[in-house]
Amino acid sequence: MNELNNFLIINNNDEETSVLTKMIAHLFPINTIQFTDNSDDALNLIIDGSQHKIIILSDEIKDFNYDNFIEIVKNKPEFKNIFLILLTENDDYDYLDDHLKLGFDDIYLKPIKLGYFTTRINISIRIFKQKYSISKENFILNKLSKELEKDFEDMIKLSSKFMHSRLPLAFDILNRVAEASSWISEQFPNIDELDKKEIRIASNLCLIGKSYLPDNLINEKVLVNGRLFNPLMSQVPQISKEIFKDLERFASISHIIYHIYENLDGSGIPGHLSAWNIPLGSRIIRVCLDFEEMLIEGKTQEEIINILESSSKRLYDNRVVYLFQQFLRTNKRIYDFDPNEHPIKLTELKENMIISRDIYTTSSIKIISKGTVINQKIIDIVFSHIANDPILGFIFIKN
Repeated sequence: MNELNNFLIINNNDEETSVLTKMIAHLFPINTIQFTDNSDDALNLIIDGSQHKIIILSDEIKDFNYDNFIEIVKNKPEFKNIFLILLTENDDYDYLDDHLKLGFDDIYLKPIKLGYFTTRINISIRIFKQKYSISKENFILNKLSKELEKDFEDMIKLSSKFMHSRLPLAFDILNRVAEASSWISEQFPNIDELDKKEIRIASNLCLIGKSYLPDNLINEKVLVNGRLFNPLMSQVPQISKEIFKDLERFASISHIIYHIYENLDGSGIPGHLSAWNIPLGSRIIRVCLDFEEMLIEGKTQEEIINILESSSKRLYDNRVVYLFQQFLRTNKRIYDFDPNEHPIKLTELKENMIISRDIYTTSSIKIISKGTVINQKIIDIVFSHIANDPILGFIFIKN
């Protein structure tokens, strides 16, 4: 790997430069060595001849712009494989430590002797080669990761096209389901970014299990009031699982889709899971999907909200129903939209505000009821409680 042993010496001491050159030539006969004592020239040499991998920089060059030089060399991606060595006779610990923190990879103390230089330069080159190897591996891994992510996105598009070929009317519905599901997932503090992404993808593909149903059932709901519309509907979760079973990248997404039709009381399909055993993503999508499907049936928003509320803790996670209503309100899609009502953050809560909607925490505890007039005591109680149990979503107040 002789191509890695190319040197640039930046020094205004001709005697030191000559000694360093002879040592380098002795140790590494096949190499390139260049010299300068000017920061602008040094940068031009690096930019024009990116073969410079090891730079030895003296700290005694007058008018040399060290800060600018180091910032460029250490922070620009195209120079990430440069190994920067400081040449100094200052052995003060703080001085050396400051320069290592500044970005130097190693420090050589003057005067330079052959034995000392031989040991140090070989160690430096070994470290540099390891960094270079890791950098190449990271580049390859990053490239593979991007290719895999593209394959993953392509598979999502293919799956979506397949589903919509059988369910052409589902496109707009699932866009709305995905929008609502994504908004709701943002309100849960314990959902990380990957989970949010998987919930969004699952919501866009949540009807894929219906693709193999007979034509007379394909546009029907899987469950009506928590019960199978038709015995054949029990196949829907299993079909979705079969579609994704050999696609490891879809494992979590498939798991969410598989359990969408579980009821909170354990009476659903396919696993009769109950309560928190049902994946949160499945609980979120279930509420959003049922709302859209009931709209198609001709029910009004008010009727649907009443159904969702009355079926909370039997079919639905009441926290999701609560947040779904907030989603409708914040997106001005709700039937009882009130222009005098608006959401605020907890930090904006003040005395004499009137709460227009019940306030719940992530553990489903109602801590403030609708119609409450806020005072300082209530504010203090709320802040003491939320340290371990944050408020869910927004706080809504009357103007």
